[in-house]
Amino acid sequence: MALAPSADASRLRNISTRGEVLTGNDVMIAGFIIGGAASKTVVVNVAGPSLANYGIANGLANPTLTLVRALDNVVIATNDDWQSAPNAAQMQAAGLQPNHPLEPSIMMALAPGAYTAIVQGVAGATGIGLVGVYAVDHPEVPLVNISTRGQVLTGNDVMIAGFVIQGSGPQTVVVTAAGPSLANFGIADPLVNPTLTLVRSIDNVIIATNDNWGNAANAQEIVDTGFAPSDSKEPAILATLAPGGYTAIVSGVGNTTGTGLVAVWASPIAPLAGANASSVHSGFVGETYAYYLPKNSTGLYGTGFLQQSDTPGTPSALTVEWALSKTPGDFGYYKSAAAMISGQTPCGGVNGAVGGSYYWSPTGSFSECKVDNDQVWYINVRYLNNCPVGVECPVSYFHSES
Repeated sequence: MALAPSADASRLRNISTRGEVLTGNDVMIAGFIIGGAASKTVVVNVAGPSLANYGIANGLANPTLTLVRALDNVVIATNDDWQSAPNAAQMQAAGLQPNHPLEPSIMMALAPGAYTAIVQGVAGATGIGLVGVYAVDHPEVPLVNISTRGQVLTGNDVMIAGFVIQGSGPQTVVVTAAGPSLANFGIADPLVNPTLTLVRSIDNVIIATNDNWGNAANAQEIVDTGFAPSDSKEPAILATLAPGGYTAIVSGVGNTTGTGLVAVWASPIAPLAGANASSVHSGFVGETYAYYLPKNSTGLYGTGFLQQSDTPGTPSALTVEWALSKTPGDFGYYKSAAAMISGQTPCGGVNGAVGGSYYWSPTGSFSECKVDNDQVWYINVRYLNNCPVGVECPVSYFHSES
């Protein structure tokens, strides 16, 4: 299933993490995933000595960077000082070069898959470092996730992850922090009880906090994304965020310390338009997109409908398959006996993108999908044909609720 596209295909554009870089198993390790089916150029860089300009007294004096392909653990690039890279001029042209000559950077076109960036100090030096991954091209190829493992200390030495959402519409993300579950992977000193705070960068407003993910009001939705932590003491925040910069702060309950792992995931499930409002969503032919079925003003599923209409750029003959379901990405439920009424399939079907309408209600009928309020429901959409391959085709959705 592809990332659900928000308005104007908002994306995670860059993600970075600041923390303590030690030695041995306690070097900083950042993992990231490139989704889609095409290669994407990224810049991975590390800040150390330049952090002094931001009040960090113990910045890593001379960091080095190693990039590893996770599939086979092959080292595909290394760098110590960014100006020694053969494509240093390209980094500068992209505006993504480090701020200090001793800081490393790697710019590469990478195939879809998982990668690991390892940050350590030259000659075993230690200090605070910041590793960042930045998307350069192909906005249609998503930068799905970054996760960084390192030491979580106290004060200025807690772990801080920053990320940027680019576009004109919201993006749903899941931010998680692992601690006790790291013991299952041979980490001897895991952070036993991490806590997580999400901050909007523009005004430093705290927009969410969590200690144990199961206590979150939207815990079931976190489960449905597939990104729920594996330990009950680990926190997670699922939020739909406007474009801009955000910071996730990981610390230990009671100022405890240890190894932690912070991750930011672009959720495969997105919101649709609010009640009596329209929003534009873009997608690629052959991809599946999942959205939360909208609720009414009381927070329940009422009687509602969603109508598709054209918007500038919508192909006139675009064909769309849609399906309401209890599981994101499920196109089988609407064809099942449980969903059919009098031989009709009110919970799904195939129609053109212009004028297609989807109806639902708590009681259901031959033209309305029956949805109950005991669980989360989703509306799934996939573009079948008449959208040029590799081109995002926009469709406007109007949502009415009563």
